Amino acid sequence: MSSLPDFSALEAGAITASLVVDHLGSAQGALGNSHGIGNETDRQLLLWFRSNAEVVLTSGATAIAEDYKMPSSCDLAILTRQPKGSFSIDPRDRKLIIMQCDFTEGLSKLQELRYRRIHTEFGPTGFIELSRRSEVDCYLSSKSADGVDQFVSKHELAIQDRFDLPDLFIAKVAGRGRA
Repeated sequence: MSSLPDFSALEAGAITASLVVDHLGSAQGALGNSHGIGNETDRQLLLWFRSNAEVVLTSGATAIAEDYKMPSSCDLAILTRQPKGSFSIDPRDRKLIIMQCDFTEGLSKLQELRYRRIHTEFGPTGFIELSRRSEVDCYLSSKSADGVDQFVSKHELAIQDRFDLPDLFIAKVAGRGRA
């Protein structure tokens, strides 16, 4: 595996959220998931977030749409209404946590389980909800600066900082009430 680029300039906190969008600001491509809308740098960004986390938190819908596998460096928590056996994810030597709650409660439950470094990977609904929480650093990425701007405008988010790489545009964003 190649070494990860240095994304330390993002100054990500203990709880992070990431979302990739296309040039129109959509988080779904032709396949109904994020496949094909990111690039290798975006994949490396996701791996960087995961390498800094003790657990990844996602939804059952995202896990199914994205065909989730167990992260190699941390545990995985899934918010769902489905029974645990609904997911064919092999936890290997890691923990697979299934919870029936909302996005915010999921974070709280993981903190009660003593997880401090949490990375969240939701679709737009979860990402936007978490962007309103001051303890969550939310990062939006796209191969196009227009994609970032369109998503931010459509969902009334505020850009706190921008990080432009040669082939990826990243914005730290916050929801209403968190400028």
